[in-house]
Amino acid sequence: MIQDQFHLSSSVSGILMTIPLLCFGLFSAFAGKLGKIFGSRLIILISLVLMGLGDILRVYSVDLMFLGTLLVGLTITVLNVLLPLFLVEYASENVRGYTGIYSVSMNIWAAIGSAVIVPIANAIGWQLAVQIFSVVALIAAVYLRVVLPNNVTPKSKSTNKELPESISVWKQGRIWTLALFMGMQSFVFYGLLTWIPTIFISKGFSTSEAGLLLGIFQLVGMPASYFVPVLSEKKSARAPLIWSIAAGYGLGIACLVSISKNWPIAILSAVLLGYAVAAVFTYSVSLITLSSRTSAETADVSGMVQTVGYLLAAVSPVLLGSLHASLSWNVILMIVLVVGAIVIGLGLAVNRNLAKQNRGVD
Repeated sequence: MIQDQFHLSSSVSGILMTIPLLCFGLFSAFAGKLGKIFGSRLIILISLVLMGLGDILRVYSVDLMFLGTLLVGLTITVLNVLLPLFLVEYASENVRGYTGIYSVSMNIWAAIGSAVIVPIANAIGWQLAVQIFSVVALIAAVYLRVVLPNNVTPKSKSTNKELPESISVWKQGRIWTLALFMGMQSFVFYGLLTWIPTIFISKGFSTSEAGLLLGIFQLVGMPASYFVPVLSEKKSARAPLIWSIAAGYGLGIACLVSISKNWPIAILSAVLLGYAVAAVFTYSVSLITLSSRTSAETADVSGMVQTVGYLLAAVSPVLLGSLHASLSWNVILMIVLVVGAIVIGLGLAVNRNLAKQNRGVD
């Protein structure tokens, strides 16, 4: 609809869709610094208002479409980075439980948005449909302003007196391991999210059937998004969690490679892969706070980890699509499986680093 309305070429449309991911990759570290200087609550509040403004503006012309999309991309970047810090500061007594609620709600609203945007656009036009999302952002801003007044003092995770002078997260090997873990799992997630409907279609399913399987892939991760942050608190559960993700990757891709319009196997592949990508994403978010020793460090770690993560995420759909020009989808899936194996190795390494950190060894 948008492409036809503004007479955009495929290349220009591709650039438009890439803007948010580029924002995630290029500005995450800067978002963390904003949170440290001005406070997570204030920056999140401003970001929600600007997000609403971006959605309102981007329906009127091509120029405003790019400006509005840039605003939305930048504000989502800020929210991605600062929400872990916000949870540490304002919900430190149950940060893992709230992380689960945050992850589940993100999945739910993404699924709702995907389900309703086309029917709404068909009923009232795509311009109003896009602008409706501005209302959601503005409601969130009002809710934040009313529920958490200025007189609520954020809690500090730790005091600087308890720790030696901090080293930049960009110079810490353990944080680089976490950043690569986030990056490689993002590569797998965004690659599958982009191409799994096309892969199902190549196996003989119709477009609507592939859409249904994509919905299963997205929705099945909701339970995992809630219980994974709770499990991440338990040292004994971290390694089994990583191995369960490995099983999801391996068995899910094996099912996807082997099917030829077989509904039970197709559903099983969507369930296994949906669990794996949701569990590993939520675990990586939980690790940001687990690996941080102070609230200030949480902002730095979140910014660095998401910078690396989204830069790799931006590469994945384009790279896998380009490889498909000369390779079959089954070969592409084997490449994804290899990257998944790297994710598992990095996850186990992060667990070891976390155990050392908890013993006071850097």
